[in-house]
Amino acid sequence: MPSVRTRPPIKQRDITEKLRRLIVSGRLRPGARLPTRAKLQQQYDASTTTVQRAVDVLLADGFLVARGTLGTFVVEYPPHLHHFGLVFEQELGRATSRYLSTLADAARALAAGPSPRVTIYDGVNMRADNAQHRRLVDDAAAHRLAGVFFANQPWQLYASPLITAPDLPRAALMIRGTYDGDMIAIGLDAKMLLQRSCAHLRDRGRKRVAVIAGYDAALPDQVLAAAAKHGLDARPYWIQWAATDHPASARASAHLLFQGGAQSRPDALIVLDDNLVEQAIYGLMDAGVTAPRDVEVVAHANFPGSYSEPMRYTRIGFDVRRILATAFRALHQQRMGERVEDLILPAEFEAEVAARNPGEDGVWRAERPTHGRRT
Repeated sequence: MPSVRTRPPIKQRDITEKLRRLIVSGRLRPGARLPTRAKLQQQYDASTTTVQRAVDVLLADGFLVARGTLGTFVVEYPPHLHHFGLVFEQELGRATSRYLSTLADAARALAAGPSPRVTIYDGVNMRADNAQHRRLVDDAAAHRLAGVFFANQPWQLYASPLITAPDLPRAALMIRGTYDGDMIAIGLDAKMLLQRSCAHLRDRGRKRVAVIAGYDAALPDQVLAAAAKHGLDARPYWIQWAATDHPASARASAHLLFQGGAQSRPDALIVLDDNLVEQAIYGLMDAGVTAPRDVEVVAHANFPGSYSEPMRYTRIGFDVRRILATAFRALHQQRMGERVEDLILPAEFEAEVAARNPGEDGVWRAERPTHGRRT
């Protein structure tokens, strides 16, 4: 939504903010008719031009709609209740993460509204010349946002008004404990993903499992425990790190893991980052093994992302549409004054995501409330 870029006269700004507060507080509810221009002129002791310009700001910001001779009305879905900001610290044009690109695509599908309506702010940081940060702060201060969802932990923004403002609902995909403010933490159940992957491989008759993942110091113990729980053999040297920003390293790891005879090498592979999957499969091909004949592969995915690797494998992961739905629902609840606990989303197989009814696709649609409690 556009923001006012030049400083308006004091009288005009005062009228705009008073009308905005009436809408945000719920005293002017969605669908309510604004007093006539003549009444506003009398109420605020202002000229016709000043009142019209003040109203024009709220029309441009999406709070009001003009309906000809019928008058000017509060919109059915005002932005302080139905417009969310999705924030990326990375510039999407330079991002290589499949999670970020799939999340952005899902958000763009919601951009037209009416609810939830989403605006993407990417490349947001605290540099003085960062236009996206200034735009986001301005939109939040003017109540043009119902809340903000950070696609990743906002490390660079902890001194920003986006984090410190008391009246802005906010959530982030992050792990609780690294930030103690009132931001809602939305997590992904990575341990469940690992457990379900091992269970699937056991059910497919596999015995020996290798893992390729981005660096996580706690992962080896988790892999060994999950494998043992499901009767699989996993060895520390079968757990290989690969750089997610240099996915070709996964190709070398997979090639190395699957050298040797069929009786001594792993017969199953779990890849825990979808940025590594394609190169890991090329590594299997380099080693001369084929899935699923020689090796059963289970790999992380962000749904409904597009994947076209040259070997069959089973995908398990998280539906970004559900991530967005969970975030926006939580922000809406917080906006309405409800207490919202941290949330953890379960890992799902691709077949489970595909089997959902159309009404269960994860898209959250807010009902039109009469007012917002958090102001």
